[in-house]
Amino acid sequence: MPKIQKVTDPAKRVTDPVVLGQLDREGIDPNFVEFFQDYAPRWRKRPDGTHYRVKGCSPFAKFYFDRVSGKRFMVTSNLPMVKAEGHKIEPGWLYAREKYYSKANLFSAIVEGKQAQLTCLSDQPDGTKKGARVTYKPQLFIDGIEIINGSEPRLLPTDPINPNYKENTLEWTYGAIAERRIRIFEGRYRDRFFVLSHPHGRVSVKNNCVGNLKLKLGSAVDAKGNPLKVSVIGDEEIVEASEFDRAVFPVQIGATLTVYPDTNAAGVDGQVARNIGAGDTWAAIRDGAGTYAVDDITDNYCHYIISDDENDKWDQVRRAPLVLDCSDLGAGAIVSAGTLSLYGWTKEDTGGWTPTTNIYACNPASNTALVAADFGTFGTTPYCDTAITYAGWNDAGYNAFVYNATGIAAIPNDDVHKVGTRNANYDVADSPPTWAADKAAGVGYYGVEEGVGFKPKLVITYTVLQTVTPSSVPTASSIQAPSVSGSGSSPITLSPVAVPSAVQAPSVSGSGSASIAPSPVQAVSAVNGVVSATGVASIYPDPIITTSSVMVPVTTMTCRAPELEREVAELLLALEPTAHFEV
Repeated sequence: MPKIQKVTDPAKRVTDPVVLGQLDREGIDPNFVEFFQDYAPRWRKRPDGTHYRVKGCSPFAKFYFDRVSGKRFMVTSNLPMVKAEGHKIEPGWLYAREKYYSKANLFSAIVEGKQAQLTCLSDQPDGTKKGARVTYKPQLFIDGIEIINGSEPRLLPTDPINPNYKENTLEWTYGAIAERRIRIFEGRYRDRFFVLSHPHGRVSVKNNCVGNLKLKLGSAVDAKGNPLKVSVIGDEEIVEASEFDRAVFPVQIGATLTVYPDTNAAGVDGQVARNIGAGDTWAAIRDGAGTYAVDDITDNYCHYIISDDENDKWDQVRRAPLVLDCSDLGAGAIVSAGTLSLYGWTKEDTGGWTPTTNIYACNPASNTALVAADFGTFGTTPYCDTAITYAGWNDAGYNAFVYNATGIAAIPNDDVHKVGTRNANYDVADSPPTWAADKAAGVGYYGVEEGVGFKPKLVITYTVLQTVTPSSVPTASSIQAPSVSGSGSSPITLSPVAVPSAVQAPSVSGSGSASIAPSPVQAVSAVNGVVSATGVASIYPDPIITTSSVMVPVTTMTCRAPELEREVAELLLALEPTAHFEV
């Protein structure tokens, strides 16, 4: 058998610390793990204009392959990194002709003075159509008096939220009262007024929208993610003065737009809560209906508990849903491990409660947005055997939730993965912490809104099950196959193969579809038309592979990589000169 080579190409070596952590937990040498599939659109266009889905490609995920064990690794998040046609998204602004233009993204944005124009560039899961557009020019009022500022924005050299982004944020200053910022990154447009201190009056933002592209309005949160009640009348957002009394500043209010690469895309994260300012019993605060949801802020809490100033009463219980797209694993994927990694940004425990954190099932009503009712859709069976302690929570790095058998079984290979974080030792246990007046505890993580370098990531370890459907039974004792065409690439050529006697694997090479390093097939036999093989094989997939069925004149054959995958592929290709294969 040829010696398995280490990965030497710097562009194909593993550098993602989350992936390296997964490899370390599984005892896999990263020197033999190859990065083989970058972010890519999952839909391709045929010459006739119709589209087909490409397995193993995702705008949300990267893929890796272990040359030794044959295991594969998918790293998925909620942040799309490429456009529908495959161009890399470039968050940022360009200035020309006294206007700011967005760089390559899933939407087009043009800002002139205080006015912005947005255009959706692809059909959306919610029914929004490509070409939908809105123009708007927001005004800020306090107690009905407009706060005036200079009309021209300033382009910030570095994103104030995430230093990994450059020149992606425009800023206006409204005296000492507020700032307005338009921040763009992958598939996200966020226009926010940041109220810097108590306004001592009613705050309203009148957006003056014109067009058929709908902006999301009605979200207001303080610096700790606590919600403020917002009334939306037409396109005006209104927050009463009393809502600011308990807020931690700055408070952000404003419009958002989230755009996905295609109509089948999914993914969202955020937080949901039952928030009762007047105080409630533990049973009511834990089991009652949710009162708020937010899915467009950077600083989420995995969970948060707030006590009231009245004896044995509670103001809030908070939880955090996540929806991750795993559909590009493909129907043949067999998942063996999973780890959800969340980048911590804070932890707080003024009550001395030392809360713990774990992952549980959650079933949001939508795959792209959160609503208050999602608060009641959490399960109580942990997806990890050990909850992360309060002391163990990393508030300046990734926290790894290693899935147990229950969590692994919940990872679909052709659908979305719906999970959520919640407090384990009080919320899930249904046992309130020791009450003390006006105390709080929780741990926070960066949601997808923070962007690259901080986004949640799910690493999935899997193998591929190959199933072949027969077309007929061979009658000849030997079949010669001088050449075979592989889908999506240059022809694949192999030497003659004899069946059913012993087979020596020929030299095989391919371009653009798969690269196969053969080893001898130790034994091949045919009994009643059923072909079986024994041996050791490894198969190395290349970046983009076109899927199709393999039809050969045998009955039924099933093979699990890496043990027999390559030998069976060679044998089947030899039996059907025009076959295509999928890896």
